[in-house]
Amino acid sequence: MAAGGRRPLRGEISEFDAGGVRRSETVRGRQSYPIRKPRPGGWSQARYQREAETTWQRNTGDVAAAATELADAMGPDVLVLAGDVRARQLLFDQLPTRWRDKAVVTDAGTRAAGADPEPLDEATTIAVADVADRRTRDAVDRFAAQEGLGNGLAAVVTALQREQVEAVLIVDDPSSTDELWIGPHAPQLALDPAQLREMGVEEPILVRADAALVRAAAGTGAGLVLVGPGDADLRHGVGAVLRYADASTVR
Repeated sequence: MAAGGRRPLRGEISEFDAGGVRRSETVRGRQSYPIRKPRPGGWSQARYQREAETTWQRNTGDVAAAATELADAMGPDVLVLAGDVRARQLLFDQLPTRWRDKAVVTDAGTRAAGADPEPLDEATTIAVADVADRRTRDAVDRFAAQEGLGNGLAAVVTALQREQVEAVLIVDDPSSTDELWIGPHAPQLALDPAQLREMGVEEPILVRADAALVRAAAGTGAGLVLVGPGDADLRHGVGAVLRYADASTVR
């Protein structure tokens, strides 16, 4: 965010994913009263300062509203707030609680014209990496607490068939030779094509196991967590955090 003179406060809102910037927009505040608090002296000083403060509040409110609209639409894991110290604090204060809880405030830099974007880009990368690391640790801890449930290819396939999986844990291993049979619908996957035929699938297709698991996870509302080889004790490099477990849940 940038501000100065009689120009309205300007906020640049960018949305990122693993592939880079997906969407970026500039929001300009409606008020153009001087937004650096003046020190005119005399009887009017308090009024000038109140009006400047009101302008800050209104302009950052515009940016907060736009940021909230984009966040609600895209569901990011983290919001990174940078720029003018006063503006970013006011922006933080005007965000809804659901997004304040995901906000990271940084003084690393700004995307204002002429500014070096590298410090802010680096701060954003670190913030996203921190969130991903916490999410991975949480998933691994929850998986370990299941004491063997949902561990291994067969167990995960069965749980996905039953739409029982909250998150699939998978070791990213391009050298894996594991394969699964799939049908036209996401929960239709199996180690044996005969099982799919029993489900009514006329022509099962053989694909890489990791591709089938990712497809089934996405199609059943499950998350996907990539883990390192030593992060969790996963048979076949695959495990599942379960939404629920019952007597028939496969270990």
